[in-house]
Amino acid sequence: MFSEKLQNYAQQKYDSRIKWMAHRQKVISEREAQNHSIRPPWMKHLLEEIQRKLESCTWEEQILMKFFYGTMPLRDLAEYEFEVFLDFVRHGILLYQTVEWCRRLPEEIFLNDVLYYRINSENIEACRPFFYGKLKGRIQAKTLEEAVLEINYWCAKQASYEASDLRTISPMGMYRAGAGRCGEESTFAVTAFRSVGIPARQVYAPWWAHCDDNHAWVEVYVNQTWHFLGACEPEERLDKGWFVNASSRALMVHARNFSDFGSAFSVSEHSGTGEDAYNGEWFQEGELPCYQNVTMRYAKTRELQITVLESDGSPAEHAWVSVEVLNGAQYQSIAALETDEEGKAALRIGLGTVHLWVVKEGRAGEALLNVETCSQARVEIGVCRMERPCAEPGPSGQCSAQGDTAIPQWSDIDFHAPKENLPESGNGIGKTEHFGLKETTLPSSDALTGSRAINRDRIRRAAMLRTERIEGYYQEELAEKYPGEQEILRLAAGNFSQLYQFLEQDANPDRKWLLHSLSPKDYKDARADILEEHLQYASVYRSVWMEEEAENSRAALSDEALQCDAGYQKKLGDREIYMKYILCPRIFFEELTCYRKELSAYFSEEEKELFRKNPKGIWDYIKSHIKYEERMDYRTIYSTPVSVLKLQSGTPVSQKILCTAICRTLGIPARISQPEQEVEIYKNGSFVKLTGTAPEPCGKNPVSQAMLTLKREKEEEWNYSQNWTIARFGQGQFTTLDYQDVEFEGMELKLELEPGYYRILTATRLPNGNQLAAECRIFLNKGQNLELPLKMRTGRLEELLMCSHFKDFGVLADGKRMPVSAWMKGDVHILAFLEPGEEPTEHVLNEILQQQESFRRMGVNICFLLREGNVRKTAAWDKTIAALPKARIFQASFEDVVEPLARSMYTDPEKLPLLVIVNPGLQGVYACSGYRVGSVKLMLELLKVNRSRWQEL
Repeated sequence: MFSEKLQNYAQQKYDSRIKWMAHRQKVISEREAQNHSIRPPWMKHLLEEIQRKLESCTWEEQILMKFFYGTMPLRDLAEYEFEVFLDFVRHGILLYQTVEWCRRLPEEIFLNDVLYYRINSENIEACRPFFYGKLKGRIQAKTLEEAVLEINYWCAKQASYEASDLRTISPMGMYRAGAGRCGEESTFAVTAFRSVGIPARQVYAPWWAHCDDNHAWVEVYVNQTWHFLGACEPEERLDKGWFVNASSRALMVHARNFSDFGSAFSVSEHSGTGEDAYNGEWFQEGELPCYQNVTMRYAKTRELQITVLESDGSPAEHAWVSVEVLNGAQYQSIAALETDEEGKAALRIGLGTVHLWVVKEGRAGEALLNVETCSQARVEIGVCRMERPCAEPGPSGQCSAQGDTAIPQWSDIDFHAPKENLPESGNGIGKTEHFGLKETTLPSSDALTGSRAINRDRIRRAAMLRTERIEGYYQEELAEKYPGEQEILRLAAGNFSQLYQFLEQDANPDRKWLLHSLSPKDYKDARADILEEHLQYASVYRSVWMEEEAENSRAALSDEALQCDAGYQKKLGDREIYMKYILCPRIFFEELTCYRKELSAYFSEEEKELFRKNPKGIWDYIKSHIKYEERMDYRTIYSTPVSVLKLQSGTPVSQKILCTAICRTLGIPARISQPEQEVEIYKNGSFVKLTGTAPEPCGKNPVSQAMLTLKREKEEEWNYSQNWTIARFGQGQFTTLDYQDVEFEGMELKLELEPGYYRILTATRLPNGNQLAAECRIFLNKGQNLELPLKMRTGRLEELLMCSHFKDFGVLADGKRMPVSAWMKGDVHILAFLEPGEEPTEHVLNEILQQQESFRRMGVNICFLLREGNVRKTAAWDKTIAALPKARIFQASFEDVVEPLARSMYTDPEKLPLLVIVNPGLQGVYACSGYRVGSVKLMLELLKVNRSRWQEL
C-alpha cells in the first residue's frame, strides 16, 4: 500500500524521535536520583504507551503512526493521546482505500495534504469523520472542481470572518463558534477538504508589504495542479478571490508542511508562475515546519542572494538571517534562513524593500535593500553583543561609545511595496479528474456572468442559515437566570451548554467571576470540566484574597495555603487580583486545560513551601530543568503547563506559561506582563518581575529603572502598532514591546523601562503602499530620564496617488441598469459611496458643501452612489444635491460592489463612506474610507495633481 521509501522514512524519523525521548528520560532519571526526589516517570510511561499501542495496530497503521510521531511538533507528543492520532490515520486509510483519486495521488501529496492531522497551530481533535459525514453526500457524482466549490459553499454556511485573538481554535471549535479570523477559516476549510480526500493546504502571506495586515487562504490539488480559493469565501470558479490583487504585491507567500517527505531544499531557478515554479523552493526554520515558497505563483519575484561575513571578512557559517518587512511600524519576519559554509543564503521573494537581521552567537548585523533594484546583500556581523551598558551598537552591530549627554538621532528610511502586477495564470482549469460520474470544462463568459448572480444568492442564503444555526444555540429562558452573564452565553454560540453546565453546579459566586476573567474566544470552546478544576483548586485561596472574609476565614485555611510571608498577606483582600491572577485559567494564548491537580502533585510539600516563600525559585527550577529543542518544535504553538513538565521541554513562552501556572496553583497571583511578556507576581501592592533581567517591583523603584518621555506635536495622532513601536534588544535581536493599551496624555507619553538598548520605529503608510519610516536607537542607563520627540514623516501630494484598475460594476439610474463605466467616459471622476443619515457620511456631505465653490470652479465630475433600496434623505443630502446639480446619482448593490472595490484600492472595506478618484479606464488613483477631518479638501488637492499628470499623458 505504501512505498518502501515511505516505510524507511517513517521508521528513520520515528527512531530518531524515540532516541531523543529515551535520552531525555535518562537525563531526567539521573537528575532525579541525584536530588533524591521522586517524580512521576511521565516520559517513561509515554514511551512505553506509544510502543505498546503500536503493537496492536495494523501494518499500514504502524507506518503512518510512525510517520506522525517522527514528524509532529515535539509538544504534540505529550499534549494528545495516541488514539487522537490513530483516528486521523484510520480515516486516511479509509480514504486511500475507497477514493480512487487518493490512490492516484503522489505519495507526498497524500501524506502531507490529505492525511496529516495538523494544519497550523490549532488545538487537535479527532474530527475528520465528522466532516466526512457532513460532506460525502454533497459531492457525490461531482467532478473534483465541482466538489471543491460545493464544499466551500458548505464552509461559508458554517463559518464566516470575525476578528479575534491569536489563539487558533480547532475546526470543531470553529464549527460551533460559526466565526473566526482568516487563519481559522482556512484551517477549517482545509480540514473539510482533507476529510473527503481532496488535498488541501493553508497558504499564508505572513505579512503584507503594502498594508498593515496579513492573510491566509487555501490551495487545493485538482487536475495535478494546485489552485487557490478564499476559505469560506465561495466563488463560482477556482483561482479567484478578493486577495488576488493583494497577493500580486506580496513579498512572501508560503505553504507549511510538518514533514519534509518529498521536499527539495534548493533555490528555484524558475521565475514563472506555472507548475514548474511551484516545485522549486523550500526553506526551514529549524527542522519543523518546512515552508514551501509559492510566492512566484502569485507575484513577480527575484532571487535574493545574501552573504554574511564575520568582522574579519571570513564567511559566517550557520548564522540566522531573518528576512523582514515593515508592518504595523515594526519589523516582522517573513522567512528565516541559515547560512551555509560559505556564509550564503538565498530566497526568491517579491519586488519590494526588505530588512535583513542577522544573528550568530548573540552578535548581530543588518541591511536594508529594495529587491526590485538590488537583489544581492552583504551583511557583516558586529563584534559587539549589544547588551553592554557602556556602548551603543551601530547599524552593523559595531560598538560606539555613548554617554548620558548623547542626543538621539532619527534616521529616515523609505520602504517600497511591490507594485500590483497580476501574473498570467498557469493554472487554467480544463478537464478535471473524476470524483464521481462526469467531467466538466471551464464555463463560457456568459455562463460565468449568470453564475455570479447564483453565487451572490447562495452566499446570502449561506449567511442566513449560518446565523440561524448559531443563534439557535442560545437558550434565552435558561440564560435569563444569569443576567450578568447573558452576553457571555450568547457569545458562546455552540458552546452554550458547556458554560451553562458550569454555572449550574452550585451558587458559588466565583463561577461568574471565572467566566468574566476569560477571553471572548474562550467562551466558544472552554469545557465545563476544565473550568471546574480551576475553580476547585483556586478556591482554597479565596478567603485569603477576599478582604471581607479574610479575618474570619484565615484561621480555617490549611497550612499549605498560608505559606506566604507576612508582608505578602498584608496586601490581601483584592478581589480583582484573586479573580484575574489566581482563579483565571487563561494565561497567554495556550489551550485551556486542567493543570492544577497535576502541578500540585508533581512538587513535594517542601518544594511548594520553598516556592511560596521565594517565588523566584520557580523560575530558577524551570530554567535548570526545562529545555527548548528549537529544531524539533514549532515555536508559534504554545504548550500547556503539564505537557512542558512531561517532556521537560518547551518554547521560551511555554516556559513562562508554566511558571505562571505553578504560581497560580500555589496561590501566588501571577501574570505574563503585556509590554515585555515577562512573568510578574503580585507582592506588597505591586507586580514584581519574576523573569527577565531586572526583578524589581514595577513602578516602585525609579532608581533602578529609566524613564523615557515621548513628545508629540498637537496635530499628530500616534497609535501603537499602527504608526509607532518601541523594541528592546536582548539575546541577539530586538523584541517589540506590547503597549497596545497605552495612550498619550496630552502632548507626552511616559514609559518606565529597564535600562538597556532600544529601537523606536515610526511609519507613515502612503496610499500606494509605500512607507515613510524613521528610526531612533537609544541606550537608557539606570535612573536616566530622557525626552524624545517622535518623528512623523509626511509625503508629498504626488506620493499619495496610486494606480489600481478595478472591475466594472452595474449601477441603477432612472430605472435602468448599466455599467458604471458607461457614465465615466473621457474624464476624471469621483465615486462617492454614501449612507445619508449615518454620521460619517453626514460629515463628508458637510465638507462637500463647504467646498462647493471649489467643486464648481474645477468642474469636478462626481457620482454619488447610494445603497439599492435603502435611500434615506437628510437635510445635508438635499443641500448637497442642490449645490451640485450636475452630480450624477446612482444606486448600487453595496454588498457586491464596495468590498472588492475597497480592497482593490487597499483601503478598509468595512467603513463607509468610500471616496475614490478614478481616471478613464476604471483606473483608481486614490481612495479613502470612513471619515477623517479634511478628507474632501485633500481629494480636491489630489485632483489637481492627478489632472495635471493625466493631461501630460
